[in-house]
Amino acid sequence: MILRRLSGQTHDVCTGVCIVGLQKKISFAEISQVRFRKLNESDITNYFRVVNPIDKAGAYAAQAAGRRIIASVEGSFTNVIGLPMERTTEVLAQFGLYPVNVSRPQPPAESSQRGPVRVLRLDTKTRR
Repeated sequence: MILRRLSGQTHDVCTGVCIVGLQKKISFAEISQVRFRKLNESDITNYFRVVNPIDKAGAYAAQAAGRRIIASVEGSFTNVIGLPMERTTEVLAQFGLYPVNVSRPQPPAESSQRGPVRVLRLDTKTRR
């Protein structure tokens, strides 16, 4: 079982992003480190009562119930849940696209977050 192997360990979550416009293409990779709590069988069973591991990369979700199993996240928390919004927002601005705050996923308490968390909704108006 994956969570048994992750228990008490730190691993990297790496996401590659490529944004292509008519005149340019920008790609980047983001790496975040996730440190798991030391988990016993009861912790894992209780976690799986609220989270379906089948549709999750690595058999876990960092948001919401992830606080039960994750000790900390170093780097972009949004990278761990699917898309590194901090960096993606910066790159989209180079294409004249400006994501705005819609919601704010909460990382585990001990995480280091590099800037505001944004969920993507695009505004193509010129920013002033």
